Amino acid sequence: MLLEGAFPPDSRLTETVLAEQLGVSRTPVRDALSTLALEGLLGYEPNRGYEVLSCTLDDVLGAYEVRKTLEALACRIVAKAGLDVQARARMMDANEQIERLLESGTWRADRARRWRELNASFHNAIIDAAANKSLTQAIRNTQRLPIMVAGGGARWFTHEELVLLFDDKAVRRSHGDHCKIFSALRTGDGEKASEIMMAHIDHAAGVLRANWDKPGLMRATQAEKK
Repeated sequence: MLLEGAFPPDSRLTETVLAEQLGVSRTPVRDALSTLALEGLLGYEPNRGYEVLSCTLDDVLGAYEVRKTLEALACRIVAKAGLDVQARARMMDANEQIERLLESGTWRADRARRWRELNASFHNAIIDAAANKSLTQAIRNTQRLPIMVAGGGARWFTHEELVLLFDDKAVRRSHGDHCKIFSALRTGDGEKASEIMMAHIDHAAGVLRANWDKPGLMRATQAEKK
C-alpha cells in the first residue's frame, strides 16, 4: 500500500486506523510499521509516531552514490577471489538474453520488464558472488529506498524500475557496460571492473536526474504495471 501511493507523503500512520482498515490486530501492524521504519521507508519520532517520507532528488542521488561505491567493492572482492562457475554462468546467461532482446529490433517499452529482470540478475550475480553478508545488506538497503514520483505524483517507484526510463541508446550502453564488467571480472581485473561499475551506476543516476520533474516518470511505471 505504501509503495502504491495509498498514503500521501508526510501523512501520519496509526496502528489503530491501519488495523481496522486491514482487518487485523494491532500487533502485526505495529511490527510492520517498525520494520518499514528500519528499512527507511517511514519516519519515526517518539510521541509523534510514524510518518510517510518523501524523498528529495538529493536523497535519491545520495543513495546512488553509496550504491556505486558498494557495488564497485563487490567487483573488487569477486575479482580477487576469482569468478566462480555459478556466477560466471548467471552473468553470461543474463548478457546473452539481453543481447537477444537488443537484436530483436529497436527498444520498445514492452521489452522493459524482461530487461529489468535480466539487469537485476546480472548485478545480483556479482553481489552474491562477493559472499559478504554485510555488503549484501548494505547494497540491498540502497536499492530498496523508493523514489517519490516528482511533480505531485502519488506513487513510489523503486530503483529497479528506473530502467523503464531507458531508451534504446541507454539500454545498449548499459549492456556494453555489463559486457566490459564481465570481461574484467573474468581476467581478475578488479580495479577496471569497479571503475566501469561506478560509471555504470552514475549513468543510471543521470537518467533519473534528467527525468525527475517529467510526467513521463509516472506514465512509465503505470504502463509497466499494465
